Amino acid sequence: MSETPFFDVDSGRRVRLRRVRWTFVGAILALLLAIFVYWRLPDNRSYTLKFSAGSELGHRHDLAEALAKLASARRIMIEFVPTDGSLETLDLLASGELDLAFVQGGLPQRENVRQVAALAPEALHLLAKSGPPIVKLTDLKGKRVNLSTPGSGTRLLASKVLDFAGLMPGDYIDEQFSYSALQQLPSDELPDAVFVVSSLPSVMAQWLIDERDYRLVELPFGRAMAVRNLAIGDFEIPRFAYGVAPAHPSGDALTVATRLDVLVNAKVDDNVVKRVAEVLFSNNYAREANLPPLEVNAATSQLAYELHPGVVTFLRRDNPLITGELVEYLENARSFLVSAAVALFLLYRWYARRAATGFEKHIDRVTHVELEVLQSARSGRLTTEKLLDEEIRLSKLKAAALEQFASGKLKGDEHLSSFLTHVADVRRLLQGLAAQVEKKA
Repeated sequence: MSETPFFDVDSGRRVRLRRVRWTFVGAILALLLAIFVYWRLPDNRSYTLKFSAGSELGHRHDLAEALAKLASARRIMIEFVPTDGSLETLDLLASGELDLAFVQGGLPQRENVRQVAALAPEALHLLAKSGPPIVKLTDLKGKRVNLSTPGSGTRLLASKVLDFAGLMPGDYIDEQFSYSALQQLPSDELPDAVFVVSSLPSVMAQWLIDERDYRLVELPFGRAMAVRNLAIGDFEIPRFAYGVAPAHPSGDALTVATRLDVLVNAKVDDNVVKRVAEVLFSNNYAREANLPPLEVNAATSQLAYELHPGVVTFLRRDNPLITGELVEYLENARSFLVSAAVALFLLYRWYARRAATGFEKHIDRVTHVELEVLQSARSGRLTTEKLLDEEIRLSKLKAAALEQFASGKLKGDEHLSSFLTHVADVRRLLQGLAAQVEKKA
């Protein structure tokens, strides 16, 4: 009895082609996944931040424009949002309607707000019309005094200074013009005195001095007010800051100041805030904004709010590479990798046993054919027809196993080889027994 081919070449080629095709598809999918992950990495994503920096006529807006220009190189787009004052800005920041803001320091705190830095001192300028001299705060009694718009940081700080000096709202005529509204008024309708909060140089103060002949008035209360409010300090406006001929002020002028706070909504992505901090603390920003380079200690001390985690990450950029935290992390990673390796090994053993178990049932069926034939031969009941039936049965078992292997239901080339060897051995047994039966016949 001749050996029947049990595994045709075309079937094997189809299996190999199928495996190559799926390998190719897997490689393409892995490449696409790698590209997707690369572009989704935080450092490669672009963001748009809603940003408020107060009036466009203020120096604060110039600082914000410098930030926006440099931030764009780090894939952060700035969308400026106008507000009616620092209090409204804080409310919008806390609610998430704003992402980032330049806000005057010393204002009531809000929830869901974090700090990036304290940027620069913002001096309270008191500017008075020429005419009847206003050289001290008590000279403001009965005068028209512009404290800026309701809800503005300027109004809050000016009110604190006036209250500290003992001037109540009824002692002066309280006016509420915005910077732009002041510029629209005829000279004879302007207030007798105007409060302005700004880092130096103040655009509005310069305009009032140059165009409307106002003069700076000293406010030498900064150190005394700081005893009650750490957000307030003293500041010196240097001689010639707003004019050389004639000198204005004529000498260094003391005044009250707060810090310009850079605040962010607490939920803004850490990586975005880290990029903003990179801009603010860079020499490029100092040049672009015409500010002294931002010192880390000065910019992160006596803050109104907790630092945002993104800023903390930025500040740790120069920490030693190998730290206790890193060592602990690596130790945890090592333990994890060892555990993962053991788990993978056990998984592989389970998979190998499962693959072997899949072939075992087919090997058992072939063994059952062998035992039945041997028992029939021992009892003398073995016939040519019986052997032919067992040959057909053996071929069917072989075909079923090969079909399952080709479809992927059975795994393991070494198990397939053992199975086929067993089939070949049983087939040779059947052929030998068939020869003996024919000889006896």
